[in-house]
Amino acid sequence: MTCPASVTYDGSAQEPCTATVVGAGGLSQSLTVSYANNTNVGTATASASYAGDANHAGSSGSGSFEIGKAASMTVVTVAGGASFTYDGNAHPATVLVTGAG
Repeated sequence: MTCPASVTYDGSAQEPCTATVVGAGGLSQSLTVSYANNTNVGTATASASYAGDANHAGSSGSGSFEIGKAASMTVVTVAGGASFTYDGNAHPATVLVTGAG
């Protein structure tokens, strides 16, 4: 099981780990990784298992990684950024949002 130490929160489920089983006779197979607590900030866990075959015993492994906080969003509102002569039309403010979501 190989997992990075940390990833950054982005609102989606994080699945950064990989697992491979290797053994005698050329056994080398990627395994499906299962996750728990892998959406929000905090410690996430990952696990994988190999059921075994006629020549190899089964095995399993696990790992963990941290999901870190995303950068803060910055909201800048510019109201009345220009002067207008009344013409009956709306002149909305400009809003700029930057940062990770």
